[in-house]
Amino acid sequence: MEQLIENIVKVRPLFSENRKIEELPYSALNLQEFQSWPVGKRRAAEWQRALDVRRSAYRVIHKVVALWEVKIWSTKKIMRWCREHGYTPRDTDLYRDAIKGCDLCGVFYRTEDSKSHRCQNKWLTDIGILRKPTYSIPDDWCKALQDVQKSKEMDADDDIVLIDVVSVSPGERKKQVTKREIKVEEEARVEQRIRIPQSHAAQFVTDETNKIGIHFDSLEVSEGVYAPVVEEMISAATKCFLSEILHKSHKAAYDSQQQNRIPSEIHPAHIYQAIRETKLLDFLTNQKLGVKNEVPSNQKS
Repeated sequence: MEQLIENIVKVRPLFSENRKIEELPYSALNLQEFQSWPVGKRRAAEWQRALDVRRSAYRVIHKVVALWEVKIWSTKKIMRWCREHGYTPRDTDLYRDAIKGCDLCGVFYRTEDSKSHRCQNKWLTDIGILRKPTYSIPDDWCKALQDVQKSKEMDADDDIVLIDVVSVSPGERKKQVTKREIKVEEEARVEQRIRIPQSHAAQFVTDETNKIGIHFDSLEVSEGVYAPVVEEMISAATKCFLSEILHKSHKAAYDSQQQNRIPSEIHPAHIYQAIRETKLLDFLTNQKLGVKNEVPSNQKS
């Protein structure tokens, strides 16, 4: 149900430049217009959006027999879910009285002394690092990879085979000429191809993959038209992945606020908490992988 609600909410924003008034009557043209509305009008827009999302979810469930037993969320729950996960703009007038906030957890405090804030002792050690990091120290792993790479290079030097490419028979020369002609024809066809340029995100994917020795070829999407399909697919998947982390982090930041206020910022502690609490993101941590078996100092010989 949560995934269904999320997909419907994404196409029903509270402000959009491309919105149609007959489809989204509660939506504003931009964020400035939405924040200029009175508080009552903004809350009414949130409620109308939640009603629209609930009706759309009901229509989807009604068409799928396997979802008939799924209970649809109430309008209030949908409205609250949108506020928790960052699909509702925050009220800027609620943060005017706050002096400053913690750089780690984002909680506002009215004293200038940040050293006494309890969050520092909860999350950080005396030297300023996380008390329970979710990553492993990569020194041993990198050293093992370097040893494997050196052994492969030594094996490759032993397997070198010399091939005589100078002395060829007349029959082989004719075949070589034929291959050369075919290559010229292929180059002529390549020049006639239409290549769709890469977006900035796809170009970033290409640059990063080239650094690790991975190269992607453009795929033919139509006759004579080639596009960077793989790069665009990786870019879109990365955006979805980061969006998932961002909304989960916003939920963690919302839960840490008082009086159910929408947070103004997302801090490292919120991202850390979201990664640890989301099962789909457990591959970023060492969760369920065990701990390093260390021998106590008194048992060492």
